[in-house]
Amino acid sequence: MYTTKWLQLSIALSFLAGVFKVLGGVLGSSKSVYVDALTSIANTLSIIIIYTFYRKSLEPPDHDHPFGHLRLAFGGPIATLMLYSFVLGVVIVDIASYFGKPYTISIYAPVCATIGMTLYALAIATSKKEKSLAIYYARFTAIEFIEGLATVASSLSGIFVSFWIDYITAIALMLYLVVELWSNLNEIVYTISDYSQVEVSSKISRYLSELGFEVKRVRIRRVFGEAYHGDITVRVQNPSVTNLDSFVKHVEEEIRKKFKADVVLKVE
Repeated sequence: MYTTKWLQLSIALSFLAGVFKVLGGVLGSSKSVYVDALTSIANTLSIIIIYTFYRKSLEPPDHDHPFGHLRLAFGGPIATLMLYSFVLGVVIVDIASYFGKPYTISIYAPVCATIGMTLYALAIATSKKEKSLAIYYARFTAIEFIEGLATVASSLSGIFVSFWIDYITAIALMLYLVVELWSNLNEIVYTISDYSQVEVSSKISRYLSELGFEVKRVRIRRVFGEAYHGDITVRVQNPSVTNLDSFVKHVEEEIRKKFKADVVLKVE
């Protein structure tokens, strides 16, 4: 309940921040604030989706998922990519429709953007009350806070200098969104592509060697986060070991505790 309360409060604050930014973009006629507002709303929806999949991934193994549900957590980042891709499409259409057309920015834009940025600061502070929540939330809202600073400055400049400053900032935010989408896509592809986990494999191999095993083959993959799965083929250097099956099971359990790796030892 403790985590849930902080989560609900943080999401409520970020949602209000997004509402004020939308008001700033629409009532204040600021393109940069409007782009920031759309990404803010997407941010709030994303953390709800990510947290939902994360909770689902913590469920214990069952008949349909004998290795557990950890990889269900990928549903969050994948859904987030879809959501932000939709936002990118809306932003491109909106920015393109105003190309070369002068527009007047009102004081509502920087005022609402400032209020939204303040609410985001409170959301970040609130999320840090709970460590697990900070991991899955604060990293998302921090970038929104930085974008808020940029939109406040650009909308003010758009009022007192030229609308082009506001417009160019909106384009910059759009391009940044493209870069972030590409970066996150590459990260997801890398994680689910079962790349060899050399560092973890080396540590486990050294551990097994210290126990008297000759390591023949190691196949370790990352399931999600710092959780690993795989199989290791070994040869017993001391064939006179009694209760070999019990000893192997004990070693598997120790590897699970020490390295967070669910492995099966295959003895030749």
